[in-house]
Amino acid sequence: MIVKKQLLLLLVCLAAVTSEAKIYQNGQAFLADIGDGTTMVFQVIDWQANTCMIGNPKVRINYEEEYLTYYQRVRSYTGEAAPTGTFTVPSKVTADNGVVYTVTKIGEFAFEDWTEATEFVLPPTITEIGWGAFLGCSALKSLTVPEGVRTIGPKAFEMRFVGSGTDSTPDTSLEQITLPTTLDSIGSYAFQNCTRLKSITLPAGFRALGLEVFSGCKSLTSFHLPAGVEYMRGGLFQNCPAMKTITVDAANTHFDGRGGCNGIVEKQSQTFVCGCSESTLPDGILAIGRDALRSYGKSSIRIPDGVKSIGNYAFYDAALTTLDLPTSIRTLEGAAFQNCLITHLVLPLGLRSIGGYCFANCPLVEVTIPATVSEIGNSAFYNDRMTMPLERVCCYVEKPFWINTDVFAHYGNYERPWTDATLYVPQGTKALYEAKNSWNKFSNIVENLELVPTAISRHADNAPSAMAAEYGVDGRQAMRSGLRITRLADGTTRKTLR
Repeated sequence: MIVKKQLLLLLVCLAAVTSEAKIYQNGQAFLADIGDGTTMVFQVIDWQANTCMIGNPKVRINYEEEYLTYYQRVRSYTGEAAPTGTFTVPSKVTADNGVVYTVTKIGEFAFEDWTEATEFVLPPTITEIGWGAFLGCSALKSLTVPEGVRTIGPKAFEMRFVGSGTDSTPDTSLEQITLPTTLDSIGSYAFQNCTRLKSITLPAGFRALGLEVFSGCKSLTSFHLPAGVEYMRGGLFQNCPAMKTITVDAANTHFDGRGGCNGIVEKQSQTFVCGCSESTLPDGILAIGRDALRSYGKSSIRIPDGVKSIGNYAFYDAALTTLDLPTSIRTLEGAAFQNCLITHLVLPLGLRSIGGYCFANCPLVEVTIPATVSEIGNSAFYNDRMTMPLERVCCYVEKPFWINTDVFAHYGNYERPWTDATLYVPQGTKALYEAKNSWNKFSNIVENLELVPTAISRHADNAPSAMAAEYGVDGRQAMRSGLRITRLADGTTRKTLR
């Protein structure tokens, strides 16, 4: 069996350099001379229509014993290096059996890492640009996608990073791309890290956008969603700090940009699906979608009453330093606020679920968990930064549930938060927490919480000199840390957490 596999892989490699070799995946791959001494690999798409794609075919090898399918990418050109300068894709090619095929697709990874090609001329016969077709083409400055193309695949124009660590930057020259009126969809990450791309115009009949299509396009400043779009995923403008204006065509029946919010709302679900650092969250939405405001650049944002859920990575890597959640919130999904700059966190009554990594790497000093929470995901408050400032956790849950050992963990020293921070629990529940994994890892558990908090705002700027008195919500003057009502010198009162 091993010998059989080795022979099959050998045939695959020979196919890229031998004009007579043939490999199969629902058709025949062949080499063809397209002029100027350049020989390329082509793959038959439709035998009857005589259509083919240019580029790396995927060779299917079935392992009989394992019932697996193995895919091997094949280099799309012969010779030591990819062509340089201007490359013209032919509209027709002749196979070694004499059959003339029309080129209708730029195949998967066809021109991957052609770093010296500055221009590609595509024929009008093309209807599809495949996955990763121009991935890493760092010298490409502009491209006109011909009329007739309906689909641009995932990662089609994604650019690679050069350098390492914090010094790594995208290697890209692409400044302009002209899209045809026939274009129907763009796949996920299609233009990721095209940092010099200055504008993008989608045609009126455009229908669908994948995940993080323009993430890392740091020169984009505006975007208009056409009337025909009926499907899109989140993170569209993640790490696009120059993006200022997002609008939606008034005739779009699936999405809107209500109230000049500089974002996109899906009408049916009332979900805010995409925005930028200039976005505001409009009243009436019920959810904030996955990646919706990833890398949001401001220190705070108003989350309106009525929002019930915040999706995965919604504010991942955002610059938020404060967070005021409405009491309508029921679910915070995984990594929703990971890598934010929040130090004091008071979660509202009514919240039920905190997803994994939800607040991971936030420099939290205090965390308040309401009585309604029944689930906390793995590493929800995990911190892998050099410091771990967590001092106190106030948990109002009367019947503690199991949590994983990494919920409050610190990278390199899993025991540190459990020993450094104090866990405050409701009166009469200390024994329950001491008996329940992994709450019992806290070395200091104090019965200090008497009442379940409602909506609480933390006002760290209330100087003691401005306070006339502080009271517990039972009306008695408060003498210790916890929830209290603060009466200020001007006669106003506020709920505070001390």
